[in-house]
Amino acid sequence: MTLSQIWDKFRKPFNFAWRTGVIVIAVGILCGLFSEFMGWLWCYVEGESYDTEYVSDEIKVRYYTDGTCRVYTRWDNKRLSKKLKYVDPYPNAGDTLTTYQSLDSKWGYLSTVSGKIVIPASYAEVWDFSEGLAAVVDDKGKIGYINHTGEIVFYVEDIYLDGSDNSFCNGVCVMTSAINGLKGAINKNGEWILPMEYRQIFSPYRDGFLKVCKGEHWGLYDSAGKELFPIIYDDIYYDEGYDRVFTNKNGVKQLVSVTGEVIEPVIVARITPLN
Repeated sequence: MTLSQIWDKFRKPFNFAWRTGVIVIAVGILCGLFSEFMGWLWCYVEGESYDTEYVSDEIKVRYYTDGTCRVYTRWDNKRLSKKLKYVDPYPNAGDTLTTYQSLDSKWGYLSTVSGKIVIPASYAEVWDFSEGLAAVVDDKGKIGYINHTGEIVFYVEDIYLDGSDNSFCNGVCVMTSAINGLKGAINKNGEWILPMEYRQIFSPYRDGFLKVCKGEHWGLYDSAGKELFPIIYDDIYYDEGYDRVFTNKNGVKQLVSVTGEVIEPVIVARITPLN
């Protein structure tokens, strides 16, 4: 068999394979170019992403290089929001709303479950929800507390907050003045149980008792603002769950009941052996 005959025999399969190879390569190049184009188009429309924060088991926030972000479903990347300026990825534990900032720098709240906006961005400043309430500041500088529907429950008049968390704990919110740093406390009806005149007020214990300080001395109040122990102690500590209080005054440490009955008149902190 001559070379010409061999060529005639394999020419058709060879031409088919060559043309098929060219087509496959061409299709691959076109697919690559199309993918690059779609990636460019996506970046043009959405912006190039550089980071992702997981807000909850249901939603995440993707941040873009143009300074914006969007909310997506966590698992299938379904887009849930328009472009936003910021979404707080660390909502208060136990609550289903987190704060967000719109492109015009106003603040509102969105759901950590659905990713949808629940309270539109209309506030100059906001804080996390706690025990069903959240502090907000409107455009006029008025401070109020809203519920999960965005309804104002009460206003807090004539104070300037210092940016603390302003959250409720066991029915009490400790507030700090931005003018002099002194603290006060309100209940969930917006009533002042302690005026803004204390150097320190610790968040209440589970029983609602508040450890307070004026000057250099400490005392203990209940959740209604009633004095349990006057502010005369060098230190005071409520033993939660046992209804007893450790006091320290002028170096004398005692263990007393919440009603003031002495349980142990003197508590020895340590013993030093005599030489």
